Amino acid sequence: MGILLVDHKLDEVFSVADHIIGLANGRVVLSGSANTVNHDDVVHAIVGESASSLSSGYVAPASGPEAGPSEDRTHREGQGSDVVLNAVHVSTDRLKDVTLQVRAGEVLGLYGLVGSGRSRFLRTLYGAERPPGGSLTLTGSPYRPKSPARAIRSGIAFLSEERKADGFIPGMSAKENVSLPVLHRFSRAGRLQRRRIAQATRDALKEVAVRGDTEQPITRLSGGNQQKVLFARAALQQPRLLLLDEPTKGVDVGAKAEIHALIRAMAADGDVAVIVVSTEEEELIGLADAVCVFKDGSCDGIKYLRDTVTPGDLRRLAWPSSRRPSDAGESVVNSATPHEKAPVD
Repeated sequence: MGILLVDHKLDEVFSVADHIIGLANGRVVLSGSANTVNHDDVVHAIVGESASSLSSGYVAPASGPEAGPSEDRTHREGQGSDVVLNAVHVSTDRLKDVTLQVRAGEVLGLYGLVGSGRSRFLRTLYGAERPPGGSLTLTGSPYRPKSPARAIRSGIAFLSEERKADGFIPGMSAKENVSLPVLHRFSRAGRLQRRRIAQATRDALKEVAVRGDTEQPITRLSGGNQQKVLFARAALQQPRLLLLDEPTKGVDVGAKAEIHALIRAMAADGDVAVIVVSTEEEELIGLADAVCVFKDGSCDGIKYLRDTVTPGDLRRLAWPSSRRPSDAGESVVNSATPHEKAPVD
């Protein structure tokens, strides 16, 4: 009996397949034995670019005494970057104690098991959960997330995990969905300036390379293009803090690489801080500057630099019985000023 597996998760494909075929634009672009084809070959065939150019690390000059290995962006999170979000002992009925910090130009990954509180923390910041206890500052000012509208006004953009449930309005076109959070910018004397709206949404969609008819309901686009529409909407908001919950869920490998590039481009602007939640360890390590680990509704704010941590390290740190750095005789992190450490064996 032969088995045909259709999957865009390359780790799964390489773990079970004997032969790998890549399809793009309705034709076969790669075919070979799993022993002779690698991850980069698949991505290059489908996307037209090497995986390393879109999703691997790179080294840049570090800044600040705590700086570690960095990436191909011209910035480096450190003393020269402004703190966008500082969370100290944040708690709700589901979050026990969350402390972390993210700076302008930084991509911070959040990792943890299902139910660890990662996604709930993002929803709390966006005002979609009950207001939390503890201390939150956003761009240096006290912040209390009471509602999504308040979060948007405060400079926060959010892409939820379930885009079809709460990411967009199905009956509206891609262009209409993009414009929703910023309509107030195009209003004069109570009337919408429709030509300006059309131009702004057209430019935003072009910037993220959405393929398909953006005048039709957004549900007619592929999953990857729907997600790129939401990135266009976020970019049009000009946020200071971008919250991404499973941003590549349900998209193919080509769209995944393009979304990674979009995230890096937004962070490279220098003013935006990005927080990414993902259940894929490899994705976080390849995309984020550093990763914080959630466990049982808590996060201690320790940042594990991407070039010093492995998928196995993240799994061990997230497991309920794993040790914290303080258990291994290391100094306890100052909760008000979380910093970077290598993983504990």
